[in-house]
Amino acid sequence: MDSLDIEITDKDAVEQAIMMLKSAKFEDSVKNVKVTVSSVNNSKITAEPQSGQDSGTHTIRPNTSHHTIIHQINKLTENGITATTREIMDAVDSYSDGTIRPSVGELYERGLVEREDIGDDNTHYAYELTNKGKEILNEFGSPE
Repeated sequence: MDSLDIEITDKDAVEQAIMMLKSAKFEDSVKNVKVTVSSVNNSKITAEPQSGQDSGTHTIRPNTSHHTIIHQINKLTENGITATTREIMDAVDSYSDGTIRPSVGELYERGLVEREDIGDDNTHYAYELTNKGKEILNEFGSPE
């Protein structure tokens, strides 16, 4: 099963959804969870991160493709090389292009890299680490 879609329409929908997620059993690791909350009578919906949670910038784990990619982006830019997707893929030989390309996009979405459009068709970018990306790289050091 690639995905599981559940819709709960009840006055206790949030509580039921939380209970369902807590009791769910998954064979493999979960890549993504998407939650859509619709209010009744246009009432305001707010959410605060719980203690210890990051408020939007997700972190990465050491010695993963993400860690390797931010390390290589940093090395490229420190050496005056524009860190394009092609340059990143050439520099990272431990992961396939099919892993690198989406990983770079995820790093951008997480706010760990910035990108500058360097093409006429919005498909060619130069990447650079954000302060958050640099902090994570300093904390992890070089990938093993």
